[in-house]
Amino acid sequence: MPEFHAPDGARLHYADDGEGLPVLALSGLTRNGSDFDYLAPHLPGSVR
Repeated sequence: MPEFHAPDGARLHYADDGEGLPVLALSGLTRNGSDFDYLAPHLPGSVR
């Protein structure tokens, strides 16, 4: 999974699939990005 390193040292892992406008889904402190795996197949084709 790609990773972004912020200037303050924070690491952000992200997924970028599809084409169109990006959708930003943020997980909470006790969760992770896999919480959104169920969501991706249901997004319209105009977003990624």
